[in-house]
Amino acid sequence: MKYFIYALLIVVMVGCETPFFSTADNIFRTPFEKSDGEKSSEYEEVIDYYKDLAKEFASISFKTMGKTDSGKPLHLVIYSPDAEFNLAKYRKDRTIILINNATDGLGIEGVDATMVLFRNLAQKKIRVPDNVIVVTIPVYNISGKLRARNYSEADYDLNSDLIKGDVENTFSFVKIFQEVQPDIFIENGFTSKKEKDFAHSLTYSTLQKEQQGSFLGGYIDEVLIPRVTDTLLKRQEQFKNDSLPKPFWRPLLIPTTDTPRSTVGYASLWNCMAIRINTHSYHQKPYKQLVEANYEMMKAIVEVANANNAYIKQLKIKQAEALTSLKEYPIRWEIDSTQQTTVDLHTFEIDTITEIVHLDHNKPIVKQRTYYNKLKVADKVSVPESYIVPQIWDKVIDRLKANNVEMTTLDKDTTMTVSSYGIDSFKTVAIPFEGHYLHYDTKVAVFEVKKHFLKGDYIIKIAQPAKQYLLQTLEPQAPDSFFNWNFFDIIIQQRLIDELKEEYKEEDARLLFSYPIYRIK
Repeated sequence: MKYFIYALLIVVMVGCETPFFSTADNIFRTPFEKSDGEKSSEYEEVIDYYKDLAKEFASISFKTMGKTDSGKPLHLVIYSPDAEFNLAKYRKDRTIILINNATDGLGIEGVDATMVLFRNLAQKKIRVPDNVIVVTIPVYNISGKLRARNYSEADYDLNSDLIKGDVENTFSFVKIFQEVQPDIFIENGFTSKKEKDFAHSLTYSTLQKEQQGSFLGGYIDEVLIPRVTDTLLKRQEQFKNDSLPKPFWRPLLIPTTDTPRSTVGYASLWNCMAIRINTHSYHQKPYKQLVEANYEMMKAIVEVANANNAYIKQLKIKQAEALTSLKEYPIRWEIDSTQQTTVDLHTFEIDTITEIVHLDHNKPIVKQRTYYNKLKVADKVSVPESYIVPQIWDKVIDRLKANNVEMTTLDKDTTMTVSSYGIDSFKTVAIPFEGHYLHYDTKVAVFEVKKHFLKGDYIIKIAQPAKQYLLQTLEPQAPDSFFNWNFFDIIIQQRLIDELKEEYKEEDARLLFSYPIYRIK
């Protein structure tokens, strides 16, 4: 696959930016601003605030979009500079950015930062992005926000639920994502436990370029993040009295190899650039500082996307064409230990060492940090022409439908020769993970079989926008496949094994674990 030659893209920053905090006479000051940056907005305050914005400004739309496990609905807010909210009209010509907040219920900085961003856009306090539509889910984990806890009402991690869909929130999120079809997805998160020696208020992570795709991944690495950083550095010079420390202005990369179970991993399946912004609340950094950092990075991403709009659209076409031409698809990656790079880590000198290391926050230093920046393919599959999913697997079909997978049904009973997998081996976690005894390291064998299918069974062609989603869920070897998430555990229960051994006399052990999704070459 050839790499696209990146054209020179220049982000021109002219004029003065509006200060982060709104003036006292602004009737649309957020609860966060009214507290002088000391507290976050309560959930009901967030929703009422967006409702009020939508009533006052034609450029803001507020919609109810589905259920959550809290009993409260999920919402969608859209900023469109010309007050057109039919996103399908803009999909070819404008960059659509979707911002998701509070997947972790304690990750509230993004909630307040996004409120300020939408207010400033609506009031034209910052440069109006003519080529960008900004969309947000104000609060995704509503139960977590209400109860000040990371997890959902039933203790699920919503950032691990995008494939298995155990929580109502997930189906509502998927509905929103499929309706919006964003070009850039921003997940606003936080951390309070890891990387305790950071001076940085904020870090970001993206999928490695190999996972994201050479065109979109290359754009993130070589254009988007460098230009966002340049924008922030210029803004640092404008705001001499800003509360943000210098390390923020050059955001620190924390590499990730997220799989499709996460919001970032899921978004990348749909020809979408995905970025996770993490604020760092450890060491009791001022809340205002964390919100401001989050706001500034989102605003910078909007500005760069606005300037690069036409180029982003070209890259998405190139990426889609590259995916279409793939004959083999990587379903699992691993770190290439032969490839590494270094970044500047702003931290502190060691003060004392007892049972733990204590740092002196009055003595900042810069260290070189090494990380592995390349992946290599650990497993891949040939790309079929189609899949056949028997209608009996209704939970799988429900999730395919929720993701707008294009399917047709057989109009009569039919016998045909198809490729089938035999599950040769797999491993299973010792204790439940997110409510499942997750399988992993699944190995398969392929064989041809004549199979009788029923009227109403589903035929799914691979040549469609859901191509990567299908390969990552229907191929049993994929880390987040439906098989590994236990959707087909009935085929491996002991009763069936005993019956099959009797029937097949162990002539072909692969038939004992016959995977019930079939491939047409």
